[in-house]
Amino acid sequence: MTFGMTSTGFNRKRLADIKTDIETALKAVFGENIDLEPQSVFGQFVGLMAEGFADQWESQENVYNSQYPDTASDNQLSNVVKLNGLTRLAATKATVTATLSGISGTLVPLGSEMSTSDTGTVFVTLAGATIGGGGTIDVETESKEAGFFEAAAGTLTIIDTPVYGWTGVTNASDAIAGRAEETDTALRLRQSESTEQAGQNSADALSAQLKNLSGVVDALVFENKTNVVDALGIPPHEFECFVKGGTGTEIADTIWINTPVGIQSHGDILVVVEDAQGFDQNVYYSVPSDVNIYVKADITVDSSFPASGSDDIKSSVVDYGEANFLISDDVIYSQLFGPIHETTGVLSITLTIGLAPSPSGTSNITIDPNEISAWDISRVEVNIV
Repeated sequence: MTFGMTSTGFNRKRLADIKTDIETALKAVFGENIDLEPQSVFGQFVGLMAEGFADQWESQENVYNSQYPDTASDNQLSNVVKLNGLTRLAATKATVTATLSGISGTLVPLGSEMSTSDTGTVFVTLAGATIGGGGTIDVETESKEAGFFEAAAGTLTIIDTPVYGWTGVTNASDAIAGRAEETDTALRLRQSESTEQAGQNSADALSAQLKNLSGVVDALVFENKTNVVDALGIPPHEFECFVKGGTGTEIADTIWINTPVGIQSHGDILVVVEDAQGFDQNVYYSVPSDVNIYVKADITVDSSFPASGSDDIKSSVVDYGEANFLISDDVIYSQLFGPIHETTGVLSITLTIGLAPSPSGTSNITIDPNEISAWDISRVEVNIV
């Protein structure tokens, strides 16, 4: 058998093959009667040498695998996708405009903290703000931590940093959600889709370019090539982009660049962009509807289960759901066992999922083409039984 670089790739020499080679070499020098039992001096020597050589072969295989997106991981994958002009999407913080209220003239310092009433997500002010004569002032804030954090309109209401004269806070609009660092799986998928960008004005090309925009979690493009309104409500010979995350201007610019002549975009959100000739153009797109997913896990554990185990499981389930179930993806029940078992000490799991608190389902959850499953640790229940 040929080892190393071959016509079919890299073939690593395994520990058993290495031991055989060393033993054969020793027999050639000292004769067939040499004692190579594991407990003998020569047997110990063979074991030590073979393990070292095996590590070297494994290292060489890792170097080979690091050159290809399908087999590279971590920093190596980040490096190799640069050949496609891609960069791993870093974790980002959620942002939202907060309206502070209180006594006129009160200065709320930079870095003052406030949190949401439903999930407890903490936001901090990005600048000092002085409450105006009307008793309010708007200030830009961001989540204290990077990751998939949200704040629905009207939920940012709790003051965490006491300031005399600052008596209230709220947010008139939803926060622009943050995101966790792009996983290897998501980056590999985006790299594969990015190679389709050369096909301009196609749904695949447009979808790939939208996914590469900062802050975009996922994007999906539907075309209606028929002469009647389709099941998604798209008019004849129009297309609709469903985009989760990102900013409206960047999304609209990307859609316009990829819009075929004479074809109209469709959607719930209108953004006016200026074309290369200086004319205003109406660009439409939609945001997929969130489908809140509830998870309940009753587990048995052993002594190795950590004190933070329940919280770790909740975070693992949410991270997995956000990374693997994107627009139109059904939530696959069986796949949720994996992230739970990532926490040590879990012996058994009774798992139920659904669309409401205290879920009782054990079947997959169907997600429509214009929907996306929404995950939050507040909707993951872990019980040690």
